[in-house]
Amino acid sequence: MKRKLYTRVTADDGKAKSHKVALCRERGISARMFNAMAIDLQGSIDDTRELFKKKRRGVRAGIRRLKRLLAHGMRNSKNRQPTVYT
Repeated sequence: MKRKLYTRVTADDGKAKSHKVALCRERGISARMFNAMAIDLQGSIDDTRELFKKKRRGVRAGIRRLKRLLAHGMRNSKNRQPTVYT
């Protein structure tokens, strides 16, 4: 049941509570049982979304850092004499 609810929630990109009536009728479960399952599932979805946000911020910061390093390296390479190894 949890997987069924998960597929519906992720397909609509909404909240679990909006599928309460339909799932309770289909599966014959009580509203209390649905609420417990929905709270657990919504917590997992929210945690995953938050982790993705943090990961995205880290990736963007890394890209900005690399752009700065590349821009800084390009400026210095114009004035730098070639290294001669003997």
